[in-house]
Formats: sequence, C-alpha cells, structure tokens
Amino acid sequence: MKRSRLLALTLVVCVLAGSVVLASASSVQWPRKPVQIIVPYGAGGDTDFNARVLAERLNKVLGGNFVVVNMAGTGGATGARYVKDAANDGYTVLFHHTGFLVSKLSGVSDFGLDAYEFVCIAGRSAGNIITLHSKHGITNLQELIEYSQANPGKLKIAANTGATTHATALMLRDIGAKLNIVDSGGAADRIVALLGGHVDIIVNPYGTLKDYLETGELVGIALDSDVQPATIPDIPIGAAQGYDIGLPFYYFLAFPKGTDPAIVEKLSSAVKEIVANDAGYAETIMNAYLQTPTYYDAEEGLRLMQEAYEKLSRLDFTD
Repeated sequence: MKRSRLLALTLVVCVLAGSVVLASASSVQWPRKPVQIIVPYGAGGDTDFNARVLAERLNKVLGGNFVVVNMAGTGGATGARYVKDAANDGYTVLFHHTGFLVSKLSGVSDFGLDAYEFVCIAGRSAGNIITLHSKHGITNLQELIEYSQANPGKLKIAANTGATTHATALMLRDIGAKLNIVDSGGAADRIVALLGGHVDIIVNPYGTLKDYLETGELVGIALDSDVQPATIPDIPIGAAQGYDIGLPFYYFLAFPKGTDPAIVEKLSSAVKEIVANDAGYAETIMNAYLQTPTYYDAEEGLRLMQEAYEKLSRLDFTD
C-alpha cells in the first residue's frame, strides 16, 4: 500500500512539474531580441534550407526575429562548439543533424548532446542519395562493389570528415566497396566536384541533385536512409538491395546547457505547432527536398539520436 501511494505521489509530482514548465513556457517573455540559429554548414545545402524555412515560420508563431547564421568548418563541429560555449540566455540555438554524432565518434569534436539543452527533432531528411556520373554505367550497389573491387581505389567518394557523408563512405567500405575516400565540403561543393570530375561518387540530398537526376547526367544508385521514403520510390534504400547502409537523418535544435527550461519548451512547442498545422511549411519542404514534416519532443528525440549513435559506433572512423 505504501509503495502504491509513493508511486501515485511520484506521478502527481511529475505531472505538476510538467505543468509548471508548460505554464512557464506560455508566460515567459521570450524572445525579446533577435535569436541566432547557428547552422554549422555553409549556405545552399539542406541543413541551411531547413533552418531558414523553419526560422521564417518561427518569426510568425513567436513574433520574434530568428536569424540564420552559417558557421561552417570541421564537419559541423565549429558551429556546434560555438553554441555550446555561448551564453545560455536563449538567444543562440544550434540547428544540426545526425552528423553531430559522427563528429564525436570520429574525434573531430570532444563533446556530445549532453553538453546542450536538447529542444526537439525538427525534421527528417528523405535520405541522401549515393550518386555517380552516368558515364560510369553503374546503376546499383552490387555493380558499384564489383567495379570497385576490380579497380580498387580508382573511384573517389567525397566525404565531409566528421559528417554523415563520412559515415556513409565507411558503410560502403564495410559492404565491400574499394573506394578512395577524399575530404570535401558541403552538399553544394560536392555537386561541383562531381560535375567537374574531381570525384566519382557523392552522397547528397535529393534537392541538390534533382535537376541532374532528371536529365540523366547523374545516377542515384541507393538511398542511405534506414526506411524507404514514399516520396522517393524509384531509388531503393540499401536494405532493399541486400546491404545495410541505412541511417536515420534527423534535424534537431539545441540550446547551450543551462538555458531556461521555459524557453526550451516554448521553442519546442512552436516547432510542434508548425509541423502539425502549417500547410505552407509542409509544401515547401516537400517541393524542395521531398521531406514530410517531422517533430519529436526532447525525450523521444534523444532516444532516437541514441539509437543512431549506437549504429554509428560500430563503424571504424580511424580507417
């Protein structure tokens, strides 16, 4: 009986604590000045695009001024560190993705998500496409493996060290592809490198490849997602071809450690509202990157990120 009462009391306390945070979130006077959304990559890529589309909607929902600032460098670690070390006053927030985990595992950074106040998962990519120039005549993963084994090291794959492209390149190696991994910049830089013949394989989001795939100049041989998106039915994921190279690619928001929980909750609630109700937002991300609106709160978001971390931790980033 005592145990039951204690459990009931604990549940009541938890509910009341949650109610206090929600009440505080609705009453907190934030934002009162511009909020910097730090994107740790250059302009023109999918992360930048998603952050800017979301910022535009946040300005309307919260009545503030959310400004996207690109801070590229070290596979996303430069911008991530900047936010980690910023004042925890609610006016600097990180917009990153699953690549954050790769930075930690590859040794590019020495801190994890516990260095922040995790806000929420604010989106999910439809997946990056493993892409080659059509001149190679390679149309699937099996053909890539066979060609690369017959010509070890000849094919160069562009990978941003410490980012998700780095992880995908290692996954391709693990399934038998004999590739030469070369360091590259962001998504826009990789397109230029592929078209210029400086690399042979890139791993990019659909939106950056759309025009070239439609003309047939480039060929997408696989998606690196862990699930087949309904929006891209014609390019199979690795698992559908018999190879486990899938990875969930989430976009997330995080404040510096110690940020007021009411501010964290207010931003999370605003994102939830946009994802659930803004048809214009849904249409914009669908048209550009074939994404569907996605939101997970801090608890579920961190659980999903931990699952991704466990899968990534099986890769040898020292190779």
